[in-house]
Amino acid sequence: MFETPEIVTSTTSGSPRRGPAEVLSIQFLRFVAAFAVVIFHSQQALTKGAPGTLGYWFELGAAGVHVFFVISGFVIMHTSFGGTDVGMPTKRFLLRRFVRIFPIYWLCCAAYVAYHQSFGTPYELTPLQWLGAFLLLPVQSSAIIGPGWTLSYELYFYICFAALLWLPALSALLVLTGFFVGSIALGVLVGFTGPLAIGTNPLILEFCAGCWLGYFFARRKVGTRPLGLSLVAIGVVMFILGALIDYRTVPLSVIWGIPSILLVTGCLLFEQAGPLPRLLRRLSHLGDSSYVLYLIHILCITIVLDIGFDALVPMAPIDSVVGAIILSMVCAALAAAIFHFIEKPMLKWLRRNVVDRFSSRRPTPSSVEALNP
Repeated sequence: MFETPEIVTSTTSGSPRRGPAEVLSIQFLRFVAAFAVVIFHSQQALTKGAPGTLGYWFELGAAGVHVFFVISGFVIMHTSFGGTDVGMPTKRFLLRRFVRIFPIYWLCCAAYVAYHQSFGTPYELTPLQWLGAFLLLPVQSSAIIGPGWTLSYELYFYICFAALLWLPALSALLVLTGFFVGSIALGVLVGFTGPLAIGTNPLILEFCAGCWLGYFFARRKVGTRPLGLSLVAIGVVMFILGALIDYRTVPLSVIWGIPSILLVTGCLLFEQAGPLPRLLRRLSHLGDSSYVLYLIHILCITIVLDIGFDALVPMAPIDSVVGAIILSMVCAALAAAIFHFIEKPMLKWLRRNVVDRFSSRRPTPSSVEALNP
Protein backbone atom coordinates (compact mmCIF):
# COMPACT_ATOMS: atom_id res chain seq x y z
CA MET A 1 0.00 0.00 0.00
CA PHE A 2 2.71 2.45 0.93
CA GLU A 3 5.63 1.50 -1.26
CA THR A 4 6.75 1.90 -4.82
CA PRO A 5 7.46 -1.64 -5.96
CA GLU A 6 10.61 -1.81 -8.05
CA ILE A 7 12.33 -4.87 -9.45
CA VAL A 8 15.88 -5.48 -8.24
CA THR A 9 18.01 -8.09 -9.92
CA SER A 10 21.45 -9.22 -8.85
CA THR A 11 24.72 -8.90 -10.66
CA THR A 12 26.95 -11.83 -11.50
CA SER A 13 28.94 -11.08 -8.37
CA GLY A 14 25.84 -11.61 -6.26
CA SER A 15 25.36 -8.01 -5.15
CA PRO A 16 21.89 -6.58 -5.57
CA ARG A 17 21.30 -4.30 -8.50
CA ARG A 18 18.27 -2.09 -8.88
CA GLY A 19 16.37 -2.62 -12.09
CA PRO A 20 14.20 -0.14 -13.95
CA ALA A 21 10.85 -1.89 -13.72
CA GLU A 22 8.35 -0.18 -11.41
CA VAL A 23 4.69 -1.12 -11.17
CA LEU A 24 3.62 2.39 -12.07
CA SER A 25 -0.04 1.56 -12.59
CA ILE A 26 -0.30 0.56 -8.93
CA GLN A 27 1.42 3.79 -7.93
CA PHE A 28 -1.17 5.80 -9.83
CA LEU A 29 -4.06 3.70 -8.51
CA ARG A 30 -3.05 4.22 -4.91
CA PHE A 31 -3.14 7.99 -5.46
CA VAL A 32 -6.61 7.66 -6.97
CA ALA A 33 -7.70 5.61 -3.93
CA ALA A 34 -6.26 8.14 -1.47
CA PHE A 35 -7.74 11.10 -3.35
CA ALA A 36 -11.16 9.41 -3.38
CA VAL A 37 -11.06 9.12 0.41
CA VAL A 38 -10.02 12.77 0.70
CA ILE A 39 -12.84 13.97 -1.57
CA PHE A 40 -15.35 12.00 0.49
CA HIS A 41 -14.14 13.53 3.76
CA SER A 42 -13.94 17.01 2.20
CA GLN A 43 -17.53 16.92 0.99
CA GLN A 44 -18.64 15.49 4.33
CA ALA A 45 -16.91 18.33 6.19
CA LEU A 46 -18.25 21.04 3.91
CA THR A 47 -21.84 19.86 4.28
CA LYS A 48 -21.43 19.09 7.99
CA GLY A 49 -22.24 15.45 7.24
CA ALA A 50 -25.76 16.33 6.10
CA PRO A 51 -27.43 13.29 4.48
CA GLY A 52 -28.53 13.53 0.88
CA THR A 53 -28.10 12.07 -2.56
CA LEU A 54 -24.77 13.79 -3.19
CA GLY A 55 -23.43 12.70 0.18
CA TYR A 56 -24.45 9.13 -0.56
CA TRP A 57 -22.52 9.12 -3.84
CA PHE A 58 -19.52 10.87 -2.33
CA GLU A 59 -19.36 8.10 0.26
CA LEU A 60 -18.19 5.86 -2.54
CA GLY A 61 -14.84 7.52 -1.95
CA ALA A 62 -14.53 5.40 1.20
CA ALA A 63 -14.11 2.43 -1.13
CA GLY A 64 -10.57 3.69 -1.66
CA VAL A 65 -9.67 1.94 1.60
CA HIS A 66 -10.56 -1.40 0.04
CA VAL A 67 -8.43 -0.62 -2.99
CA PHE A 68 -5.60 0.20 -0.55
CA PHE A 69 -5.91 -3.18 1.14
CA VAL A 70 -5.68 -5.08 -2.14
CA ILE A 71 -2.72 -2.93 -3.23
CA SER A 72 -1.03 -3.54 0.11
CA GLY A 73 -1.28 -7.30 -0.29
CA PHE A 74 0.12 -7.08 -3.81
CA VAL A 75 3.03 -4.82 -2.86
CA ILE A 76 4.02 -6.85 0.20
CA MET A 77 4.07 -10.08 -1.81
CA HIS A 78 5.81 -8.41 -4.74
CA THR A 79 8.52 -6.79 -2.64
CA SER A 80 9.05 -9.73 -0.30
CA PHE A 81 9.16 -12.66 -2.74
CA GLY A 82 9.03 -11.33 -6.29
CA GLY A 83 9.30 -14.26 -8.68
CA THR A 84 11.23 -16.48 -6.25
CA ASP A 85 10.31 -18.89 -3.48
CA VAL A 86 12.74 -17.26 -1.05
CA GLY A 87 11.26 -14.50 1.05
CA MET A 88 12.89 -11.39 2.41
CA PRO A 89 14.60 -11.96 5.78
CA THR A 90 11.99 -11.54 8.50
CA LYS A 91 14.00 -8.99 10.48
CA ARG A 92 14.52 -6.84 7.40
CA PHE A 93 10.85 -7.07 6.51
CA LEU A 94 9.74 -5.94 9.97
CA LEU A 95 12.26 -3.10 10.09
CA ARG A 96 11.14 -1.87 6.67
CA ARG A 97 7.52 -1.97 7.75
CA PHE A 98 8.32 -0.12 10.96
CA VAL A 99 10.25 2.74 9.36
CA ARG A 100 7.68 3.06 6.60
CA ILE A 101 4.63 3.25 8.85
CA PHE A 102 5.50 4.75 12.21
CA PRO A 103 7.90 7.73 11.94
CA ILE A 104 5.76 9.82 9.59
CA TYR A 105 2.64 8.65 11.42
CA TRP A 106 4.07 9.93 14.71
CA LEU A 107 4.98 13.26 13.13
CA CYS A 108 1.44 13.61 11.81
CA CYS A 109 0.05 12.68 15.22
CA ALA A 110 2.18 15.42 16.76
CA ALA A 111 0.76 17.92 14.25
CA TYR A 112 -2.83 16.87 15.06
CA VAL A 113 -2.25 17.10 18.81
CA ALA A 114 -0.46 20.46 18.57
CA TYR A 115 -3.23 22.02 16.49
CA HIS A 116 -6.11 20.68 18.54
CA GLN A 117 -4.47 21.58 21.84
CA SER A 118 -3.79 25.12 20.61
CA PHE A 119 -6.74 26.02 18.42
CA GLY A 120 -9.36 23.28 18.50
CA THR A 121 -10.90 20.83 20.90
CA PRO A 122 -8.14 19.15 22.94
CA TYR A 123 -7.95 15.39 22.95
CA GLU A 124 -9.28 13.80 26.13
CA LEU A 125 -7.60 10.40 26.20
CA THR A 126 -6.44 8.16 29.00
CA PRO A 127 -2.76 7.14 29.12
CA LEU A 128 -3.68 3.72 27.70
CA GLN A 129 -5.64 5.35 24.87
CA TRP A 130 -2.68 7.60 24.04
CA LEU A 131 -0.40 4.56 23.99
CA GLY A 132 -2.84 2.57 21.86
CA ALA A 133 -3.17 5.40 19.37
CA PHE A 134 0.59 5.89 19.02
CA LEU A 135 1.16 2.16 18.58
CA LEU A 136 -1.83 1.75 16.24
CA LEU A 137 -3.41 -0.90 18.41
CA PRO A 138 -6.90 -2.11 17.50
CA VAL A 139 -9.77 -0.01 18.87
CA GLN A 140 -7.49 2.94 19.83
CA SER A 141 -5.81 3.42 16.44
CA SER A 142 -8.30 6.08 15.34
CA ALA A 143 -8.18 8.10 18.57
CA ILE A 144 -5.84 10.78 17.14
CA ILE A 145 -6.07 10.36 13.37
CA GLY A 146 -9.51 9.08 12.41
CA PRO A 147 -8.49 7.05 9.35
CA GLY A 148 -5.81 5.38 11.48
CA TRP A 149 -8.18 2.46 12.09
CA THR A 150 -7.13 1.01 8.73
CA LEU A 151 -3.49 0.94 9.82
CA SER A 152 -4.37 -1.56 12.55
CA TYR A 153 -5.44 -3.94 9.80
CA GLU A 154 -2.24 -3.21 7.90
CA LEU A 155 -0.10 -4.04 10.92
CA TYR A 156 -2.06 -7.21 11.65
CA PHE A 157 -1.50 -8.32 8.06
CA TYR A 158 2.21 -7.49 8.25
CA ILE A 159 2.67 -9.54 11.43
CA CYS A 160 0.86 -12.55 9.98
CA PHE A 161 2.84 -12.27 6.73
CA ALA A 162 6.16 -11.89 8.54
CA ALA A 163 5.51 -15.09 10.48
CA LEU A 164 5.40 -17.02 7.18
CA LEU A 165 8.40 -15.58 5.35
CA TRP A 166 10.46 -18.68 6.13
CA LEU A 167 8.13 -20.74 3.92
CA PRO A 168 8.28 -20.98 0.10
CA ALA A 169 6.06 -18.38 -1.57
CA LEU A 170 3.14 -20.64 -2.50
CA SER A 171 3.15 -22.43 0.86
CA ALA A 172 3.17 -19.10 2.69
CA LEU A 173 0.20 -17.91 0.66
CA LEU A 174 -1.79 -21.07 1.23
CA VAL A 175 -1.16 -20.97 4.98
CA LEU A 176 -1.97 -17.24 5.17
CA THR A 177 -5.21 -17.69 3.23
CA GLY A 178 -6.23 -20.70 5.30
CA PHE A 179 -5.48 -18.88 8.54
CA PHE A 180 -7.49 -15.81 7.55
CA VAL A 181 -10.46 -17.87 6.33
CA GLY A 182 -10.34 -19.98 9.49
CA SER A 183 -10.16 -16.97 11.80
CA ILE A 184 -13.12 -15.33 10.04
CA ALA A 185 -15.14 -18.53 10.36
CA LEU A 186 -14.22 -18.77 14.05
CA GLY A 187 -15.29 -15.16 14.51
CA VAL A 188 -18.70 -15.94 13.05
CA LEU A 189 -19.11 -18.84 15.49
CA VAL A 190 -17.72 -17.18 18.61
CA GLY A 191 -18.47 -13.51 17.93
CA PHE A 192 -15.23 -11.89 19.07
CA THR A 193 -15.38 -8.20 20.02
CA GLY A 194 -12.76 -5.60 20.86
CA PRO A 195 -9.17 -6.04 19.64
CA LEU A 196 -9.71 -9.69 18.70
CA ALA A 197 -12.35 -8.70 16.16
CA ILE A 198 -9.67 -7.40 13.80
CA GLY A 199 -8.66 -10.95 12.90
CA THR A 200 -12.22 -12.00 12.15
CA ASN A 201 -13.21 -9.19 9.80
CA PRO A 202 -13.64 -10.30 6.15
CA LEU A 203 -11.68 -7.18 5.15
CA ILE A 204 -8.45 -9.13 5.76
CA LEU A 205 -9.26 -11.32 2.76
CA GLU A 206 -8.61 -8.28 0.55
CA PHE A 207 -4.96 -8.44 1.61
CA CYS A 208 -4.94 -12.12 0.65
CA ALA A 209 -6.37 -11.31 -2.76
CA GLY A 210 -3.61 -8.77 -3.30
CA CYS A 211 -0.98 -11.32 -2.27
CA TRP A 212 -2.27 -13.82 -4.82
CA LEU A 213 -2.13 -11.10 -7.49
CA GLY A 214 1.48 -10.42 -6.50
CA TYR A 215 2.32 -14.11 -6.73
CA PHE A 216 0.88 -14.58 -10.22
CA PHE A 217 2.02 -11.19 -11.52
CA ALA A 218 5.64 -12.27 -11.09
CA ARG A 219 5.08 -15.70 -12.66
CA ARG A 220 2.45 -15.40 -15.39
CA LYS A 221 2.67 -12.86 -18.20
CA VAL A 222 -0.85 -12.96 -19.61
CA GLY A 223 -1.67 -9.26 -19.64
CA THR A 224 -3.14 -7.49 -22.65
CA ARG A 225 -4.35 -3.92 -22.94
CA PRO A 226 -7.95 -4.88 -23.85
CA LEU A 227 -8.18 -7.38 -20.98
CA GLY A 228 -6.72 -4.93 -18.49
CA LEU A 229 -9.01 -2.10 -19.55
CA SER A 230 -12.01 -4.44 -19.52
CA LEU A 231 -11.37 -5.47 -15.92
CA VAL A 232 -10.89 -1.84 -14.85
CA ALA A 233 -14.18 -0.93 -16.57
CA ILE A 234 -15.99 -3.86 -14.95
CA GLY A 235 -14.66 -2.81 -11.56
CA VAL A 236 -15.89 0.78 -12.02
CA VAL A 237 -19.30 -0.42 -13.22
CA MET A 238 -19.58 -2.72 -10.20
CA PHE A 239 -18.91 0.22 -7.87
CA ILE A 240 -21.70 2.15 -9.57
CA LEU A 241 -24.10 -0.80 -9.55
CA GLY A 242 -23.33 -1.34 -5.88
CA ALA A 243 -24.38 2.23 -5.19
CA LEU A 244 -27.56 1.80 -7.22
CA ILE A 245 -28.64 -1.21 -5.19
CA ASP A 246 -27.50 0.51 -1.95
CA TYR A 247 -24.03 -0.50 -0.81
CA ARG A 248 -25.15 -0.16 2.81
CA THR A 249 -27.22 -3.33 2.53
CA VAL A 250 -24.36 -5.61 1.41
CA PRO A 251 -21.11 -6.41 3.28
CA LEU A 252 -18.51 -3.90 2.13
CA SER A 253 -15.92 -6.64 1.71
CA VAL A 254 -18.16 -7.91 -1.10
CA ILE A 255 -19.74 -4.80 -2.62
CA TRP A 256 -16.46 -2.84 -2.58
CA GLY A 257 -13.89 -5.60 -2.15
CA ILE A 258 -14.61 -7.47 -5.38
CA PRO A 259 -14.49 -4.42 -7.68
CA SER A 260 -11.31 -3.29 -5.88
CA ILE A 261 -9.69 -6.61 -6.76
CA LEU A 262 -10.80 -6.20 -10.37
CA LEU A 263 -9.38 -2.67 -10.53
CA VAL A 264 -5.97 -3.76 -9.27
CA THR A 265 -5.95 -6.83 -11.53
CA GLY A 266 -6.88 -4.74 -14.55
CA CYS A 267 -4.10 -2.23 -13.88
CA LEU A 268 -1.55 -5.03 -13.52
CA LEU A 269 -2.61 -6.76 -16.74
CA PHE A 270 -2.63 -3.43 -18.57
CA GLU A 271 0.95 -2.76 -17.49
CA GLN A 272 2.09 -6.30 -18.26
CA ALA A 273 1.22 -5.69 -21.90
CA GLY A 274 3.89 -3.04 -22.30
CA PRO A 275 5.11 0.39 -21.17
CA LEU A 276 2.45 2.74 -19.89
CA PRO A 277 1.54 5.87 -21.86
CA ARG A 278 3.76 8.82 -20.97
CA LEU A 279 0.99 10.69 -19.17
CA LEU A 280 0.28 7.75 -16.86
CA ARG A 281 3.98 7.33 -16.15
CA ARG A 282 4.17 10.94 -15.04
CA LEU A 283 0.97 10.80 -13.02
CA SER A 284 2.19 7.70 -11.21
CA HIS A 285 4.52 9.88 -9.13
CA LEU A 286 1.44 11.29 -7.42
CA GLY A 287 1.29 7.99 -5.57
CA ASP A 288 4.54 8.75 -3.73
CA SER A 289 2.75 11.00 -1.26
CA SER A 290 -0.42 8.92 -0.94
CA TYR A 291 0.41 7.68 2.58
CA VAL A 292 1.05 11.10 4.06
CA LEU A 293 -2.01 12.42 2.17
CA TYR A 294 -4.08 9.73 3.86
CA LEU A 295 -2.66 10.67 7.26
CA ILE A 296 -2.73 14.47 7.08
CA HIS A 297 -5.88 15.27 5.09
CA ILE A 298 -8.30 15.39 8.04
CA LEU A 299 -6.11 17.97 9.79
CA CYS A 300 -5.69 19.91 6.56
CA ILE A 301 -9.45 20.00 6.01
CA THR A 302 -9.99 21.13 9.61
CA ILE A 303 -7.46 23.96 9.36
CA VAL A 304 -8.74 25.22 6.01
CA LEU A 305 -12.33 25.26 7.24
CA ASP A 306 -11.29 26.95 10.48
CA ILE A 307 -9.76 29.84 8.54
CA GLY A 308 -12.98 30.32 6.59
CA PHE A 309 -12.73 28.32 3.37
CA ASP A 310 -16.40 27.35 3.56
CA ALA A 311 -17.32 31.04 3.51
CA LEU A 312 -15.61 31.39 0.12
CA VAL A 313 -17.55 28.54 -1.51
CA PRO A 314 -21.36 28.52 -1.21
CA MET A 315 -22.38 25.21 0.29
CA ALA A 316 -25.47 24.47 -1.75
CA PRO A 317 -25.42 20.76 -2.56
CA ILE A 318 -24.02 21.11 -6.05
CA ASP A 319 -21.48 23.72 -4.94
CA SER A 320 -20.12 21.34 -2.33
CA VAL A 321 -18.80 19.27 -5.24
CA VAL A 322 -16.60 22.15 -6.38
CA GLY A 323 -15.59 22.92 -2.82
CA ALA A 324 -14.67 19.29 -2.12
CA ILE A 325 -12.49 19.09 -5.22
CA ILE A 326 -10.68 22.35 -4.39
CA LEU A 327 -10.21 21.35 -0.77
CA SER A 328 -8.90 17.92 -1.80
CA MET A 329 -6.40 19.51 -4.17
CA VAL A 330 -5.14 21.69 -1.31
CA CYS A 331 -4.66 18.54 0.78
CA ALA A 332 -2.83 16.79 -2.07
CA ALA A 333 -0.50 19.76 -2.57
CA LEU A 334 0.32 19.87 1.15
CA ALA A 335 0.95 16.10 1.20
CA ALA A 336 3.28 16.35 -1.80
CA ALA A 337 5.29 19.06 -0.05
CA ILE A 338 5.53 17.03 3.17
CA PHE A 339 6.63 13.97 1.22
CA HIS A 340 9.39 15.73 -0.73
CA PHE A 341 10.77 17.86 2.10
CA ILE A 342 10.19 15.66 5.17
CA GLU A 343 9.10 12.10 4.51
CA LYS A 344 11.38 11.21 1.59
CA PRO A 345 14.67 12.37 3.16
CA MET A 346 13.63 10.85 6.49
CA LEU A 347 12.95 7.49 4.82
CA LYS A 348 16.31 7.52 3.06
CA TRP A 349 18.07 8.19 6.34
CA LEU A 350 16.15 5.48 8.16
CA ARG A 351 16.71 3.00 5.36
CA ARG A 352 20.46 3.57 5.50
CA ASN A 353 20.94 3.88 9.26
CA VAL A 354 18.30 1.50 10.59
CA VAL A 355 17.18 -1.06 8.02
CA ASP A 356 20.49 -1.62 6.21
CA ARG A 357 22.53 -1.37 9.39
CA PHE A 358 20.56 -3.84 11.49
CA SER A 359 19.39 -6.36 8.90
CA SER A 360 20.79 -8.30 5.98
CA ARG A 361 19.62 -8.18 2.40
CA ARG A 362 19.47 -11.60 0.80
CA PRO A 363 20.50 -11.31 -2.88
CA THR A 364 18.66 -13.66 -5.24
CA PRO A 365 18.51 -13.83 -9.05
CA SER A 366 15.25 -11.91 -9.10
CA SER A 367 14.77 -10.53 -5.63
CA VAL A 368 12.59 -7.52 -5.10
CA GLU A 369 13.06 -4.41 -3.03
CA ALA A 370 11.08 -1.20 -2.92
CA LEU A 371 12.24 2.20 -4.07
CA ASN A 372 10.78 3.87 -1.00
CA PRO A 373 11.24 1.68 2.10
